[in-house]
Amino acid sequence: MRCSACAFATDDAATTCARCGAPVGLAFVEDRGAPVQRSLDEQAAALSAEAREAHVPAPRWTTPITVQQLDRAIAVLSEAKRERARLLAELEAINPLRRKHGLPAASTSGLLSAAQVRQARAELDARATQRLRRRVIGGLFVLGLLAFAGMSWRRQGATAERTQAQRRFADDLRSEGHGSFIVDGVAFDWILIKHGAFLMGAESDDTEASGDERPVHPVTLTKDLAFLRTEVTQAQWHAVMDTDPAAFRGPSRPVEHVSWQDAVLFCDRLSERMGLPPGTYRLPTEAEWEYAARAGERRLRGEELTASAWFDVPAWQGTSDTAKKRPNAWGLFDMLGNVREWTADWHGDYPAGPLTDPTGPANGLLRIYRGGSWSSDARGLRATCRLAGTPGSRHGDVGFRPVLTLSE
Repeated sequence: MRCSACAFATDDAATTCARCGAPVGLAFVEDRGAPVQRSLDEQAAALSAEAREAHVPAPRWTTPITVQQLDRAIAVLSEAKRERARLLAELEAINPLRRKHGLPAASTSGLLSAAQVRQARAELDARATQRLRRRVIGGLFVLGLLAFAGMSWRRQGATAERTQAQRRFADDLRSEGHGSFIVDGVAFDWILIKHGAFLMGAESDDTEASGDERPVHPVTLTKDLAFLRTEVTQAQWHAVMDTDPAAFRGPSRPVEHVSWQDAVLFCDRLSERMGLPPGTYRLPTEAEWEYAARAGERRLRGEELTASAWFDVPAWQGTSDTAKKRPNAWGLFDMLGNVREWTADWHGDYPAGPLTDPTGPANGLLRIYRGGSWSSDARGLRATCRLAGTPGSRHGDVGFRPVLTLSE
């Protein structure tokens, strides 16, 4: 037979419906609605109690309660139990990690929702990220300290090595009269110029001299100097400055188109490359330059001059390789000819009396360059000849050579 309440097929011997629990015998009783409804209400109450015990949302009922509501409630309750079990498993997996990162365990009692699990996981992720960031920052800080320490150690080692090289260089200069060092694979050769005294300026019988080359005056230099053996070559300039300003290209040719300011900057950078204070290598004073150029010799003329200097060279050729002509008595090449050379001094008139280690006027408009060049005739190749230019001017026949003052 079938249940009169839900039409569920039941055994003939059954007294209640297996589905809704309604008395089957009431199927033939005219007033059967009240007992059946009481049975449905009881089942709804039982489902609500089961939901509370399982900590899942209780079903929502509308009266009168029907068998269809019960069916839906049973299905929803079953799915809610499965969902809570899943959420509970997630929280049980998250909570040990939360405690490890210093967070309280997420509650697993009462109603659970996906939002609660997401929040618990988000808090864990934020704390883990924060700790990771701290570790990364700390690691980077330690790496930075190690890198800085490594750089400092390397810098100290490099400085010590350069200091030792400079000591060997100075020892070679004093014992051998010459010395050298390497910068980026390029040799810098130096000649010792012993201190001494000389008469600076043009003699009164020098008809080719200009007025600013007089009067002749005694000069005493009290310190030994190291002069670069040649004018600064383009290879040497590039090794220190990493630029190529010259118009007449060639690694062994003297650098030109460099201003007085450029030359001073080169000297400062060379000093720093050798681990020394800026200004250790420097431009010579005008007196130092003339002393080194004279080398105790009389004025060169004729074949002697041609053998010692590049001059009267066609403009298309310009400069020539350094150290190809005969050196002077000190062993310096191209002190006359090839390119003129910047000195440290401002242009000014000579004083009449004797001087010791003169450095020229305290200020001025023009800086002195000396020595004649490839574009000069023989009259310009006199050790006393003085020319000048503004500190920022550049010329195709002006270069320089640095010096180093040797300590006692």
